[in-house]
Amino acid sequence: SFDRIDRNWNAFFKSAARRTEDGYVVEISIPFKSLRFPNRVHQTWGLILRRQIPRKNEDLYWPARSRNISGLLIQAGKLIIDQNVEKGRNLELLPAVVASKADGDKFSPEIGANIKYGITSDLTADLALNPDFSQIEADIPQNDVNQRYPLYYPEKRPFFLEGKDIFETPLELLYTRKIVSPVWAAKLSGKIKKTSFGIMSALDDLPLGINIPEAPDFDGTLHYRSLNSVIRLRQDLFSESYLGVLAADKEMGLVGSSLFSDYNRLFGLDGQFKFFQSNRLGFQLVGSKSRVAGAETGLVPAAAFNFNHQSRHLNVSLDWFSIHPDFEAGLGFLRRKDIHSLNSRIGYTFLPQNEWIISITPSVSYRRVYDYSGQLTDVDVDYSLMINGWRQTFVFLNYSDAYEKYSGVGLKPREFRGSLFSAPLAWLSGRVMYSFGRSIYYSSEPYLGFRSSIESEINLRPLANLIFSWRFEDTNFYKDRGGDKIYRVTILSQRINFQLNKNFFLRLITDYNHYHQKIYLSGLFGWELNPGTVFYLGVEDNRKQLDGDRFISTGRYYFLKFSYWWRI
Repeated sequence: SFDRIDRNWNAFFKSAARRTEDGYVVEISIPFKSLRFPNRVHQTWGLILRRQIPRKNEDLYWPARSRNISGLLIQAGKLIIDQNVEKGRNLELLPAVVASKADGDKFSPEIGANIKYGITSDLTADLALNPDFSQIEADIPQNDVNQRYPLYYPEKRPFFLEGKDIFETPLELLYTRKIVSPVWAAKLSGKIKKTSFGIMSALDDLPLGINIPEAPDFDGTLHYRSLNSVIRLRQDLFSESYLGVLAADKEMGLVGSSLFSDYNRLFGLDGQFKFFQSNRLGFQLVGSKSRVAGAETGLVPAAAFNFNHQSRHLNVSLDWFSIHPDFEAGLGFLRRKDIHSLNSRIGYTFLPQNEWIISITPSVSYRRVYDYSGQLTDVDVDYSLMINGWRQTFVFLNYSDAYEKYSGVGLKPREFRGSLFSAPLAWLSGRVMYSFGRSIYYSSEPYLGFRSSIESEINLRPLANLIFSWRFEDTNFYKDRGGDKIYRVTILSQRINFQLNKNFFLRLITDYNHYHQKIYLSGLFGWELNPGTVFYLGVEDNRKQLDGDRFISTGRYYFLKFSYWWRI
């Protein structure tokens, strides 16, 4: 989406609901202190109301939304407040106590605090001291076997989620999961007239390394610290267009020596321009400079250009990425460097909009990649078909015909993928995906084998307050079709969430990875009065599979957390 909608908003508000003979009634009360708005007498806010009806696969909007206009926020209605709204000085204090222990040890408590201060109605300062980013949220397991690129895990920590949209740019130069264990973190964000800005800094006690050519491999057994800072400015120009700048700095060194021994610094300019309602043109130009263990790079570039046309029926996109082999984003996420990449896609949506089929979208995409020496490294042609129909049923079919050069060897993988998602009943939803075809085995001597994979997920809600989720993934790779099996990865996951009442909940997690022969068990009991006043008590058990079906524990951990939220 181009709308930069922050879907992680979780401020304090009150709500209540009840059923009636005609349906239901919901009342929500949001204090002005929970919102950010310009500091002026007369307020004009955008307002969009959306209602989803899953059984009809239908979304209702007020005001009506047009598919011929690219963007949602530009189609908002207006909420006009013709009186002085005073937010006041909003000071929030969130002290927390966290204690954890391994089996046989004593609990070791730690004290931390989060402080939020509304300097003005549209300018907020956040400070986290010894913040708790404990085991409250668990990542969904992913297959990490025979992957060419690093896996991407979404951010779940509240401090980094708030205002995350301000720092977003075409190239992901801020991926906060790279700030692993902050000792403290501070952020100043807001909007003054047409200028949005964000300033963030954090001291990380378990940093990841800075990767540049000719530098030694990062030794994670040594104790490093890093100071990570980001500055972002974005100036609105006219309707849904902007110019912005972003600067990021990662200073790093061993504990006991200079914190500024190694560094990665970058600065970039980006923008987006919308024209003729359905068209957008965006760009980003970035330069980075790094030093690691005495090895240095010069000022090296990265760039992104994109064009998108999105209307009721036609969707066309064209993207160009160029990333120098020495370019490093120490706080960002880049799957690949040393590329000049052209990506294009065209799709057309047919809209039967009857009881069984809502839309049918065939599309074709083309990707062509060269490295900086001018050698062709990738060609990929994808043919896809998406059918959207009855009761949130989605059918997706895809055929990919590609060329990929890896470790000096040119290979031609081909793959077919089909998936189905449906929610036929209010208490049942699920998906299944199957893929097969010629696939690459990544090694110093890569070759083309045969891979098949099946994934499925079932979500069951037997009661309004009880949810079961099961996920299964099984991937098999063969030397060739019908030949010897090289590896098999089987992942099983189970999530059980039981909401005892409005404030109390119970969560149970089981994750099993057959390839690594590991099982992860987690239980969490929680009490939540509001987004800040909480009590959690949990246990984690990690087990290793031995010969046969026997498991032994490799570590059991207990933890508890209590935090209390004050708003002054």
